[in-house]
Amino acid sequence: MNKRNLTTLGLFTVFSIAACKKDEGAKDSASGAKSLNSNHYRELIPSDVANFNWITESDKIQTDVLAHVYENLLDVDPETYEPIPRLAKSWSVSKDFKSFTFELDPQAKWFDGQPVTSEDVAFTFEVIFDPKTNAGPMQAYYGSLDPKVQVIDSHKLIIKAKNVHFNNLLLAGGIGIIPKHLLKGTDINKGPLLTQTMGSGPYMLESWDKGDRITLKKNPNYWGMHLSQNKGAYNFEKLVFKVVREPKVGVEMLKEGFFSSFEYTSEQWEKDSKHEKIAANYDNYNFINKAPKGYSYVAWNNRIEPFNDAKVRTALSHLMNRKFMIEKFTYGYSKMAAGPVATTSMYFPSDVQPIEFSPEKAAELFKKAGWADSNNDGILDKKGKKMEFTLMFSNPDTEKYLTVYKEDLRKAGVNCELKRVDWTTFTKLLDDRKFEAVTLAWTASVHPDLEQIWHSDSSKGNGSNFIGYSNKQVDKLIKDAQKEFDVQKRIKIVQDYVRLIANDQPYSFFLERPTNFVAARKGIKRPKDYYNYTWGTYYWTPSN
Repeated sequence: MNKRNLTTLGLFTVFSIAACKKDEGAKDSASGAKSLNSNHYRELIPSDVANFNWITESDKIQTDVLAHVYENLLDVDPETYEPIPRLAKSWSVSKDFKSFTFELDPQAKWFDGQPVTSEDVAFTFEVIFDPKTNAGPMQAYYGSLDPKVQVIDSHKLIIKAKNVHFNNLLLAGGIGIIPKHLLKGTDINKGPLLTQTMGSGPYMLESWDKGDRITLKKNPNYWGMHLSQNKGAYNFEKLVFKVVREPKVGVEMLKEGFFSSFEYTSEQWEKDSKHEKIAANYDNYNFINKAPKGYSYVAWNNRIEPFNDAKVRTALSHLMNRKFMIEKFTYGYSKMAAGPVATTSMYFPSDVQPIEFSPEKAAELFKKAGWADSNNDGILDKKGKKMEFTLMFSNPDTEKYLTVYKEDLRKAGVNCELKRVDWTTFTKLLDDRKFEAVTLAWTASVHPDLEQIWHSDSSKGNGSNFIGYSNKQVDKLIKDAQKEFDVQKRIKIVQDYVRLIANDQPYSFFLERPTNFVAARKGIKRPKDYYNYTWGTYYWTPSN
């Protein structure tokens, strides 16, 4: 289900664009699809969540699921992206842009009926910034905020910023709030948040069948239907997130009408969307809206040889035949990524071009970096060390792209072993920095602040700069951009550090896809096909 949230940037498995006990009187098969409960919204997720603790985890799937459960102080309008009330009914900003006063909606309450108070907000900040909490990415993303919330009374509070930041209001208002009365004294890293949800939002966890599905049910104590953005929203009794790791299996389930909505890969759109069974059950359409686009990439562990050499990293990028892959696997619908923001973003500098496929340029760079095939075994070497590494991935649909890449690497004297790893293990290896190369993707923000991913401080602990990238000029420019409120001036600063990062090639920036290819179950009522900043499935209404 498509969401609105003000959360951190999220990792997700590459090339997936796309949960409950079997109490629907149906199996996940052709024989059962016709008897599925039409009041249950069903969506595919390509892998399961590691847990439900959004404070210590930061992947896209978990973020999308929990966006129905936890609420921020502020929301964003799906058409304008302007801040609007959520838990806070009003707010004010100080003249120096460093103090934000929020007044909570007196109707706001937790799933257990207890009121949401200023103490809950203060407790949430305390937990996130506690050094004992494994929240490196969160601490980096919200690092400009003061961990100490000033409680005025039960429904009024002040959040202060340590530094001027153009996005401080949305940062202060964008943290999901957790209940103090239920979590104080518990172990945030290993306690109840791992397997339970404790939110104030419209849904709550009903069940989690690990590896199979997650089911959310309506929160009977939900308080916020009077909010303008919630008018006509949240009409399904349950939300079912079905884990389907193999893309082909997902398409077969779509043919039988299992899903309420479906997001196609480019290949599925071209090959499968016109199938007679799908056409009979679904409205297929595509759209491009204003929502920021992410990008996929191959990340090199910059801490270790040979990936600590920018010449080697750039050479590896020159061996990525993306034009061939785009035509063969995405039917021309994808674009080549060129840097740490999407090429469609106003923050992307037009003079930065994607790295071209050129084995000749790769060979020159390898030679400059001191790599050569000294013993004529077909593999480059340097000081007795061979040019070989393991490239880790999680999404099975990624493998065909990487197989092409592996073959071109081998022709150039680079030995690459592909290794598929389940998502839970994958993220653990990232946090432990036990990898050589991985393929992943980032979601994006309308107005990017890339400290979380690219600032050298974010490489500490389990921060999102998991490759250990470090560039003092980039660090400075990231901080300069944060202090600039004039959008045009900030664009120029961001473009400056985008150029530096693109030149360093800490990732081999891979693909972008500006177009959304989707299916909507016939019979479900939808007021609009899409909104400026979201698909808007939370406004859909069951056929009954």
